[in-house]
Amino acid sequence: MKQISTGIGVMDFYIEGKAIIVDDPQEAIGKCYGRIIVAKAPTPDIALVVREAAGIVTQSGGLTCHVALVCLEMGKPAIVGATEILSAVKDEMEIVIESVNHKGAIYEADKI
Repeated sequence: MKQISTGIGVMDFYIEGKAIIVDDPQEAIGKCYGRIIVAKAPTPDIALVVREAAGIVTQSGGLTCHVALVCLEMGKPAIVGATEILSAVKDEMEIVIESVNHKGAIYEADKI
């Protein structure tokens, strides 16, 4: 696997799935089931789609930002502050996100 970005992991986890770029959470409702949301900012309205997602990665934010706290409360994997993520990930791309001791990493999944 090729590492494409790093950030702050909200909790320890390892998941793989298809990315979905979310610019407007209102428009993404119902489209994020089982996907890994990739978003620019951890705005409060992203919580509208966190419940249906497998996980979330945001380009900005820190361990105490809104989306990090929402994901922690819901038990959803999240990486925040992944500064290069939007230039590295495309819609439908298979990615792996993992975190150990708050060190988050995002990888392009190996193609089989």
